[in-house]
Amino acid sequence: MRTVTATPGQNVTVNFQLIPESTDDNGSGDGSDEDVEGPPGQPASIILSSVSQTQSNIRGTGGIVNSILTFTVVDSAGKSLDLSNTVDVNFEIIQGPGGGEAVTPNVVTTNDVGQVKTSLLSGTLPGVVQVRASVTLENNSIISSSPILISINGGFPDPNKFFVGAENQNVEGWGIIPQQGGDKFRYPITASVTDFNGNPVKSGTAVDFSVDFGTISGSAVTDEEGLATVVLRPDGSTPTIANGARSLGIAVVTGKTVDQNNDDLIAEIEMLFTTRRAVPTVTPTTINIDNGGSQTFDLTVVDGNGFPMAAGTTIEVELSGGLESANTAIEIPDSFIGGAGITEFSFGISDSDPDDATTVDAQISFVITTPSGEPTILQISGSKSTPRIIYPSDLK
Repeated sequence: MRTVTATPGQNVTVNFQLIPESTDDNGSGDGSDEDVEGPPGQPASIILSSVSQTQSNIRGTGGIVNSILTFTVVDSAGKSLDLSNTVDVNFEIIQGPGGGEAVTPNVVTTNDVGQVKTSLLSGTLPGVVQVRASVTLENNSIISSSPILISINGGFPDPNKFFVGAENQNVEGWGIIPQQGGDKFRYPITASVTDFNGNPVKSGTAVDFSVDFGTISGSAVTDEEGLATVVLRPDGSTPTIANGARSLGIAVVTGKTVDQNNDDLIAEIEMLFTTRRAVPTVTPTTINIDNGGSQTFDLTVVDGNGFPMAAGTTIEVELSGGLESANTAIEIPDSFIGGAGITEFSFGISDSDPDDATTVDAQISFVITTPSGEPTILQISGSKSTPRIIYPSDLK
C-alpha cells in the first residue's frame, strides 16, 4: 500500500505496478500455488518431525535416559490435521534389548497442527530400540510411520574393559624436573572406559589417577569416546628398587573408577623413566678402510641405567673424509628391553670414491638425540685414538 498527499489544484503522478494475487513467493508471477484450498481431510500419513536424542544412556548411569519423539499426521494432500479432525496416535516398541525400556504416553491425540509427542525411556540394557507410531482409521485400516531407531548405550564401567595407557611408556624422566610452563617432559596418560558391550561409558564418568614416582593430574572425566586423559611429568625422583620401585627407573601409574555396584575398578601402566644422556659404545674404535673398501661398525646405545633410550630418540651418522653409508638415520622404538634395532645397531661404512686412491683423514660421528633435544655425540677417526664421548651441554 502507498499513501499520496495532494493539495487542491495540484497534479500528482504516481507510478505503480499491479501484481497478480497468484504470484508465488519468489515474485515470478507464474500463477503456481502449491497450497491446497480447504480444510484438511482424513489422515493419510504419519511423518516424523523431530527426535531430541538419537542416542541415550542406560538408566541409572546419570546420563540422558529419554528421547522426545514428535510426529505430524497429514492428509493425502500433505496438510496437517487440525482440531476439526483430531485422531489418536498409538505408540509401541516393536523391538528392543529388553531392559525395561518404555514409551510414554503410548496414546496421544493430535493438537491444532496435527502433532503428537511421546517419550522413549531407556532401560537397563544397551541396544537399539524401534518405536512405531500408528493411527487406526474408521474403516479399521491402519496407517503407521516407519520404525524409529534409538540407540541406548553408555552403560557402567566394566572391570574387564577398563585400561590405562600411554603413547610411549619409555620416556625421559630420570632425575628430571621440567621447566615451569614448558612443554617438554609432559606425557599424556589416557584411561579407556567402556561398558560390558565395549560401548563408551556416558560422557563425564570420573577417573582418578595416581603415580608412585613423578607428578600426575589427579582426575579427569571421559569424553564421548569413553577416554579420560591427564598429564604425567617427572619430579626429579630416581625410581630404584631400594626406594620401592618395581624395577630401576619404573614409575607405576594407577587409574581408578567405580562400577554399577560402587566397587573400585583399578588399572595400571608402568612407565620407564630413562636418562637424557646416552651411553654409546662402538667397535671397532678406529677407521681402517682401504681404497674402494668398507668396514662395519657395531654401535650400542643405552641410557645411564643400561635401558634403551626414550622412544623417539634418533641416531644420525655424520661422515667426512670420503665415506658414505646406506643407513645414516635411525629412530629408537618404544621398549623396555634392549636388542637389535633398540640398543644394538650396525652400520656399513664404505669408500665413497673408489677412483680416488688418496689417503685422507676420515671421521665418523654418531649423534644420539633424545626427544627433548639433548644430544650425545660419539666420534671415531682414522687415527689410533680412543673414541671420544661429547656432551655439548658440558662445553657451554
